[in-house]
Amino acid sequence: METYVYDINPVPASRPRVSKYGTYYLATYREFKNKMLELTAINRHPIPWSGPLSVEVVCNVKKPKTTERTSPNGDVDNFAKAVLDSLNGILWDDDDQIIELKASKHFTIDNPNIIVRVGSYVEQTSGTGKVRKLCVKRTRPKQR
Repeated sequence: METYVYDINPVPASRPRVSKYGTYYLATYREFKNKMLELTAINRHPIPWSGPLSVEVVCNVKKPKTTERTSPNGDVDNFAKAVLDSLNGILWDDDDQIIELKASKHFTIDNPNIIVRVGSYVEQTSGTGKVRKLCVKRTRPKQR
């Protein structure tokens, strides 16, 4: 796996807002995407990864001065989405190549950043395949 570090304070992806003037994203998310474009232009991977991928995203978010929370506000999947969408066409052609994803979010005091680890996905199958067969049987509708 290769590791990439982006020195930026991560933010969760926001849902697009719709108004009578059109569709837009919140300012914090737009600023994050623009900053990621700048950072990836500097650290551009020479050739985007191809084929199925395994990716780990670690978001180290700057801790606010006043909070009682133990982890950053925002869903971890939205933090990952913001990062994955920002790296489309840069680290990989499209984020639909990602078969396996591990994402985490943590507070940091001094150095907010995003750590992305990318590698080729290797399918791991069990020796007997019993788990897969049991799941198939349980998900089939009853026949009458």
